[in-house]
Amino acid sequence: MDSPLAAGELRRVDAPADDAARVDADVSALTDAMALLLAAQFDAIKSRINQARQRYMEQEKPSTHRNLTAMIEDGTFREDLYYRLSVIPLDLPPLRERIDDVPELVQHFFTKAKRRHEREQLTMPDALMSRFSNYRWPGNIRELENIIERLVVLTEGDEIGVTDLPEHLRREHPSVDMLSLEMPPQGISLEAVERELMLRALQKFNWNQTHAAKYLDISRKALMYRMEKHGIEKPATAPADEEDNDNPR
Repeated sequence: MDSPLAAGELRRVDAPADDAARVDADVSALTDAMALLLAAQFDAIKSRINQARQRYMEQEKPSTHRNLTAMIEDGTFREDLYYRLSVIPLDLPPLRERIDDVPELVQHFFTKAKRRHEREQLTMPDALMSRFSNYRWPGNIRELENIIERLVVLTEGDEIGVTDLPEHLRREHPSVDMLSLEMPPQGISLEAVERELMLRALQKFNWNQTHAAKYLDISRKALMYRMEKHGIEKPATAPADEEDNDNPR
């Protein structure tokens, strides 16, 4: 029998084996619980980071077709605003210069819109793809995406037909191969060719800018911009356009 403890004396007491095993089990369970908690916290943090990254990728990015650096030199664009917006500048050619990308973009936006509007059964025949490839897309990719989404929402049947397309896509656009152009050996000025095409289209429609723009497959605003660019002035004797009559100055 152990003797009584003297004042201030410490004595080691061995715990029974089953108590020691219970403590080890509790420690092991606590360690596992902490590991699971840390893993859950890590997954939650990782998920929040991915969501923030996804929101950043999906948010609207400022874009323009103008040469901002030249505009800064001309004093028509604020230099401080340019550097505020210019985080990761991307020089992307307009869609009309990337016609080979159009079919893939059409399919991408079509699949995306069908999923968003729950119209997975809707189909688009390959025969329509030439309608998209032959269009100039002055509104670039946003115009293409909006048209695809409108088709998915408004098409009544399970297949998109020619009659479902916007009017400017229903029109047959002649191939460039149909134009009779001679390439002189000494070279040719692209600016001069554009100016000549503008003049011929305007003269063909008696200087009606609305009809000439439609014939050239550009907007009236784009036509007026190019007329000013090439120094083309409408004769005073030419009749006014419909828009001029509707919006007198």
